[in-house]
Amino acid sequence: MPQVTMPLRQAALAALAAAAMTLGVATYRAARLDPLPLPSVNGASTGGAPMEGAPAGATVHVAAGDAAGEMDNDPFDPERQLPQEAEAPAADAADEALPTPVPPAAVRVLGVVVLPEGGGFVVYQLPSEVPKTVRIGGSVGRLTLVGVEPGRAIFRASDGARIALDLTTGT
Repeated sequence: MPQVTMPLRQAALAALAAAAMTLGVATYRAARLDPLPLPSVNGASTGGAPMEGAPAGATVHVAAGDAAGEMDNDPFDPERQLPQEAEAPAADAADEALPTPVPPAAVRVLGVVVLPEGGGFVVYQLPSEVPKTVRIGGSVGRLTLVGVEPGRAIFRASDGARIALDLTTGT
């Protein structure tokens, strides 16, 4: 093992000390938080009125006349109310409540999952749509899924008719 001379040892210790100081400064700068800017309304900074509930010495910069108009539109105001929506006629509401009719031949059953507890779901696809999932009790248009069997989905139509769709149906 080569012998280390005294000047080499001193140079190594000086380099180690410089690296430790650099690490300390970098860590301090990374962990230091910059103070938050003072709140202002609409970017205005001409006033100097103290803000209610603000720490001592903090001020809010508000231009004269701007505060009332801006604060009327405050999204966090507890007294703010939603805009009134126009009421649709009852006939339009009834039409929207009914699902669009889907002919059983249009439903392509892609997969059936039968769960041991008697539940299950079906993966299906309508023409020009992405595949979707429906659980027992869910609806596809006016068809309601009432049961699943291995390879078969059983729906009930809005008129009460029972419709069984196999995996090969619609292909």
